[in-house]
Amino acid sequence: MAGPRAEVVIANPNGILVNGGGFINTSRATLTTGVPVFGGSGSLDAYRVTGGQITVQGAGLNASNVDQVDLIARAVSVNASVYANQLNVVAGANQVDRNTLGATPIAGDGAAPANGIDVSQLGGMYANKILLASTEKGVGVSLRGVAAAQAGDLTLTSQGKLVLAGQTNASGSLSVSAQGGIDNTGTTYGRQSVTVGTSGDLTNSGTLAAQQNLSLNANHVTSSGTLGAGVNSDGSLAHAGDLSVVAGGAMSATGQNVAGGNATLQGASVNLAGSQTSANGNLSLNAQAGNLDLTGATASAGGALSANAQGALINDRGHLASQGATAITAGSLSNQNGQIVSQSTLSANVTGALANQGGTLQAAGAFNANAGSLDNTAGHIASLNTDGLNLTTTGLLNNAQGGTIGGNGNVTVQAGQLSNAGTISAVQNLGVSTAQTLANAGTLAANGNTTVSAGTTLTNAGGTIAAGQRTNVSAATLDNSAGAIAGNQLALSAANLVNRNGAITQSGTGPITIGVSGTLDNTNGSIQTNSADLTLAPATLINDHGTITDSGTGTLSVTTGRLSNNGGTIATNGELDVQAGAVSNQGGKLSAQSQATLNVASLDNSAGGYVGAQGVAITDQGALNNAGGTVAASGALTVSAGSIVNAGGAIKNAGTQATSVSASQSLTNTQGGLIGGNGEVSAVSYTHLRAHETRHDLVCRLLLEKKKKE
Repeated sequence: MAGPRAEVVIANPNGILVNGGGFINTSRATLTTGVPVFGGSGSLDAYRVTGGQITVQGAGLNASNVDQVDLIARAVSVNASVYANQLNVVAGANQVDRNTLGATPIAGDGAAPANGIDVSQLGGMYANKILLASTEKGVGVSLRGVAAAQAGDLTLTSQGKLVLAGQTNASGSLSVSAQGGIDNTGTTYGRQSVTVGTSGDLTNSGTLAAQQNLSLNANHVTSSGTLGAGVNSDGSLAHAGDLSVVAGGAMSATGQNVAGGNATLQGASVNLAGSQTSANGNLSLNAQAGNLDLTGATASAGGALSANAQGALINDRGHLASQGATAITAGSLSNQNGQIVSQSTLSANVTGALANQGGTLQAAGAFNANAGSLDNTAGHIASLNTDGLNLTTTGLLNNAQGGTIGGNGNVTVQAGQLSNAGTISAVQNLGVSTAQTLANAGTLAANGNTTVSAGTTLTNAGGTIAAGQRTNVSAATLDNSAGAIAGNQLALSAANLVNRNGAITQSGTGPITIGVSGTLDNTNGSIQTNSADLTLAPATLINDHGTITDSGTGTLSVTTGRLSNNGGTIATNGELDVQAGAVSNQGGKLSAQSQATLNVASLDNSAGGYVGAQGVAITDQGALNNAGGTVAASGALTVSAGSIVNAGGAIKNAGTQATSVSASQSLTNTQGGLIGGNGEVSAVSYTHLRAHETRHDLVCRLLLEKKKKE
């Protein structure tokens, strides 16, 4: 074209074939199958397209010397290269405005084509800026070749399905929208931001990425490829771009999902199983109506991590990690052999079951979890700093097979029921409480105070409850059979306490409280304290073959309706005060360093029984059976009973103070029985004295007074 640069319009309703085309001295070139529409002043206003196809093949179209190239047809097929500065392709039955390229749909001739724009594997579009628009309803776009906006933006719209199987990229922003869904098997990349939206479904087995932000919005999203924001064209992560993937329905992204900035993945349900998902900033995962599946996945955040599921959150064999806070909300959480690790705080609110079998839940900061139930079999739950760990379940908390729950600060565990065969511990203070039963066959311990309480029965069979400072244990029934309860100080409270073959030990000298109102059964057990005083006041105390010792110098006080100490030991370095009903001490030992005072309804001290102290005072309202037993003192010795049998027994005083033995009824001292002392000794019976076999070397004064009959 001679003269100044001009616009060129080539219009042919039957179609246009380009094979090695180009333009000379042209500012704008238009190829169209539409009929030109002129205005009243004779100006060219629009193109009316009802059919026809533009085909580029062979040597292609080189319009790189033209400012703007417009391809306007019902269908455009590109099987070769097209070069331009600004390339606009508008396909469909439309009336297309010449100036704005705005398309108004009109009726087309004949059937609609399968694709409004079709770029084959041999085809390519290369321009500084590209607009591709397929405007006819239900008619899609197929890009199997190259569409490259080399110095600007690329905009692609389709009223049908969009297939991206080649290389689609822009040095500026890339905007893609399609009404009929999007299928990306190629590489779609923008050096600025990329926006992809469809009211249909989006599938991706290729790469969708942006050097800045990437935003995907679809009905359903299925991606097994790469979704990336803030990434270079070679896939390296180098920029702070945000990734947003939002699906109205199910969202599945099982490939690689990366963001140099923040990342949000959201859908009615979210499937990230086996994926690698990471964000240098914050990571937000949201399943708004279903499950969030992270099975075998790796998901990490350089900032905070938020994972929310209306249904189940599944992280079996998965790894969730964050440098910032981690917050989990779910209907249920399964972390079996998985890892959820936060370098800051971790919070989990789970309506139903939390399954952590073989899994790890760990926070460098504070840890707070609430669940309907928790199974931590062989699992690990921890807070690494001193901010504390708080764990609450309304149902069963099962910590079996060596599971660990612990923190370097305070640890609080509250459960409906607790079964522990592992370790629950705190470097500072530990609090464990249940609304119902608590069964501990493992360890509950703290360097500071340990407080354990159960609403009904607390069973510590074979378990350990311990504290470096104070141990507090309370329950309706406390069963410590073959268990150990220890602390620098102790406070136990229960209606009934069973300590068969168990050990209850206070190592410190502070006060101890063992508040048992019902039965205290210490058969073959051990209760040991260094406190100044020890007070036991159960309705029944059974210490058969057991040991109750107080190394303090205060008072060991026993007040009970019935005391059975057969083969057992109750001893103190201070005073012993026993106020009881029936006392059976066959082969047992009741001893004190200073004073032993027994005020009982009856006392059976036979068969090797022993009652001894510096001073001994026994007041027995009924029978005292000391056959084969020993009552010994080195100070004052006073024995008073309704009747006394000392057959083969010994009531003796190694000191010089008085020894007084009196029976309101009978006193029997046969079979070598001994009543004696180094001071004044009196043996008094107000009814009958039998001493036929009293040892001849006993030096004593026997006073026999018969009560005169009135």
